[in-house]
Amino acid sequence: MQEPGIHPFNRDPEGYDRYRPSFPSELIAEILAFSHLPQDQTILEIGAGTGKATELFLKEGYPVVALEPGEALARYLRKKFEKYPHFTLYEEKFESWTPGEVTFPLIIAAQSLHFVSAEVRYKRIAELLQFDGTIAVFGHIEDGLDPDLQSELDEVYDRHFPSEGRASYSDLRRESMRVRTEELLHEKNFKDVTIKSYRWSCPYKTDEYLGLLDTYSNHQSLSVSQRKHLYEGIAHVFENRAGRVEMPYLTALTVARVKK
Repeated sequence: MQEPGIHPFNRDPEGYDRYRPSFPSELIAEILAFSHLPQDQTILEIGAGTGKATELFLKEGYPVVALEPGEALARYLRKKFEKYPHFTLYEEKFESWTPGEVTFPLIIAAQSLHFVSAEVRYKRIAELLQFDGTIAVFGHIEDGLDPDLQSELDEVYDRHFPSEGRASYSDLRRESMRVRTEELLHEKNFKDVTIKSYRWSCPYKTDEYLGLLDTYSNHQSLSVSQRKHLYEGIAHVFENRAGRVEMPYLTALTVARVKK
């Protein structure tokens, strides 16, 4: 079982960073507009992973303090962002990190908050936010694939992968997004809860999509033979579409201000 607070992609940061999608620019703009964040103010990130979200804020010129307890992920982040002098990394869990008297105007969690202990996650966030500070929680799932393509992929999966296994990742992500939203709506320490969603797409070539599948824990659990036959079938579907498919995503954002 995955240790709480440690990102499951600590085993292969390069693969995760190469194949997992980033986030739409509209989402970043919404967070910055909601938080009214001055350019010189520092953002705290919970569970930076490989820095998919981190990079977008760094490129906007914002200093980022990132927490990432995974050893391999932390090593990857240091190299990836070595050119950014305003990037600071602590190889620690959010629950136990002790920044002293420092507080932040904005805390972000990109597909990471579910790794933080439910008993303390919002209490700690409230403690570390400045007066009227903002928490932004966001993540995405694949959603709205072309029906014909979906049907062809379903046929391949039906032959090589039990339906309950392949559905688990998307279902779990969707449920996690719903729960995070519900939590903030009912948290007494937060106000002005705002929910946004964004539909966008990311192009994948055949090898890129197979690489993406390799980042999913349910696909990692397949036997070598099962994965080989599954991927051959998926590759055939892709090659019938010139080896390139637009994968649709739904990204959900929940922002709120702390009550202080």
